[in-house]
Amino acid sequence: MILTGLCMLLLISRVKTSTISMLTDDETTNATSLNLDTLDSNNVDVFRQLLNQETIIRMTLVKNVHALMKDMLTLQEKLTAAENRISKIHTSTDHEISKLKEEVKLLKAENEFLKNNSAQELQSISKLEINKSRIATKY
Repeated sequence: MILTGLCMLLLISRVKTSTISMLTDDETTNATSLNLDTLDSNNVDVFRQLLNQETIIRMTLVKNVHALMKDMLTLQEKLTAAENRISKIHTSTDHEISKLKEEVKLLKAENEFLKNNSAQELQSISKLEINKSRIATKY
């Protein structure tokens, strides 16, 4: 087993490999660059037009996104202002309702007082009429 491993190691060290690593290769190639010698001018023009169209589309999309963001901020400001107005209206309405409830209580108390007072006055008037009729019958 050890002898076989040593033989294999000697064999591997003697054999030269003919593989070329892309990392250590002498020729540098850029995968993103175009080899314009193999392309005809029509293809290059079409490619440039496509790139220009894509750029225009991207710029339009960016412009639309900015417009949407601006609209969203405007809507948020308007929503905040509307919420503030609603809150103020709610507060003033609650205050007015409490004032009206207090006024209703006062009016009910005054009404009760006037009912009692009118009942007493009616009794007084009845007594006066009775006294008047007694006096009239005496004379």
